[in-house]
Amino acid sequence: DRPYNSPPPNAQNLMVNNNEEFRALIESPEPDNATIEQFVSKYKGRTIEFDGNVADVIPYKSYKTRFDFLIHAGDYNPNSAHGPSFKFSDVAYHDLHLTGANIPDSIGTGQNLHIVAEILEYNSAQEVLFLEPVTTSAR
Repeated sequence: DRPYNSPPPNAQNLMVNNNEEFRALIESPEPDNATIEQFVSKYKGRTIEFDGNVADVIPYKSYKTRFDFLIHAGDYNPNSAHGPSFKFSDVAYHDLHLTGANIPDSIGTGQNLHIVAEILEYNSAQEVLFLEPVTTSAR
């Protein structure tokens, strides 16, 4: 028996082309808390895969090598974003598990990435959907 919330074996990554709920969520100009909470409740622990960008990077607490990455869906645009605000919290560069032919020396604001990440939780007060990076690649 699987634990209650664990994904089925060989579960496909949730992507815009195979999951309508995920497509609607990340294409929405400003999804409301209830919509995001419902999605996270249903898919927590599952892996999502999408093209996104680094909207902001800030140091995690007082650490010099650990960061919080604010991630938005689609290509970087400093003047607009859509979908929920995703966050990789308390991660170092190596925690991003960069793959592919074009591995940058660092990841910063404005970087477009292809993201594969596990859904952790949604904080409605912060309006942030926390993710655990599985793999990322520059695009």
